[in-house]
Amino acid sequence: MQPRYPAASIQNHEQGTVVLKVMVHADGTVGSITYDPQYSSTVSGDLIAAATHAARQWRFNPKMKNGQPVEGYARVPVKFMLDPLTDGPNRVEAEKRNSKS
Repeated sequence: MQPRYPAASIQNHEQGTVVLKVMVHADGTVGSITYDPQYSSTVSGDLIAAATHAARQWRFNPKMKNGQPVEGYARVPVKFMLDPLTDGPNRVEAEKRNSKS
């Protein structure tokens, strides 16, 4: 599941990378999730919440030790990037170019 880009974040032009520290259980399911500000490039609460919500749905390949799956942590980057052609004069110009094709 890809995270949904929050409408408020789009309106506020918020983007960046949210890095989550995810506890991966031995069966690949997600345990605890924490935001890792040291490695993240955004502090947007909306983007952090969207990334966390999506990560709760994911399944991982667990860490292996002596051939057996074990719990461990994964640091997961979740990127939120606004498309520069979504609005404004660039979009109008792109639409003009595309209509001539």
